[in-house]
Amino acid sequence: MEEVLGTLVRTVLVYAVLLVLARVLGKKQMSQLTFFHYITGITLGSIAGSIISSDNGTYADEFAGIITVCALTVLMGEVNLRFESVRTLVEGEPAILIRNGNIDKKQMDKSRTSIAGLNMMLREKGIFSMLDVEYAILETSGKFSVMKRQDQSEASGKDVKAGAGEAGYLPRALIVWGRIDRVSLREKGLDEEWLKERLKEQGIGSEKEVLYAELQKDGTLHVQKDGEG
Repeated sequence: MEEVLGTLVRTVLVYAVLLVLARVLGKKQMSQLTFFHYITGITLGSIAGSIISSDNGTYADEFAGIITVCALTVLMGEVNLRFESVRTLVEGEPAILIRNGNIDKKQMDKSRTSIAGLNMMLREKGIFSMLDVEYAILETSGKFSVMKRQDQSEASGKDVKAGAGEAGYLPRALIVWGRIDRVSLREKGLDEEWLKERLKEQGIGSEKEVLYAELQKDGTLHVQKDGEG
């Protein structure tokens, strides 16, 4: 019973201390979880857990650790506020995955984001075609921001084999990083010959030259060549 009571007392004490320190750290620590803030939270949680589960009778070192971590967090926050280079080093920079309507392959590689992952994040924003996007940014907090095209014009496709006007149509990626998605081709009743003809119409001799190709609702093929953007 005494052991249980001791655990309860330690838990309440740690909770109270963390509550006070959370107020000291401010709202940014809670709302904008960068990698730096994530590490801080993990460290505080680890120390707090150690205090609650330990029964060595003295916790001065552990509480000193919590206070030190919080003090360092506040200090780094002030340094980041005043020095742009330090903030970039500690928190990183937003990754612009789509710039001026084109996928930025370098930023995709740097942020370790796949085309499938990018499409998923766009769908979560209610966007089902990359052709609708002007900018897409992966923030340092892990959040995803999108600016849609303001002046998107209607394409003038001439091939209706892909089912132009189909209700509930979802644009499909047919080429990703130089590789043909044959499953998507078959699902749309198309073949590689059709795809290569569409590429030739745009002056592209091989799918290896293509970073991303997307079949549109009207049967046209939106293509971004490798090296663009």
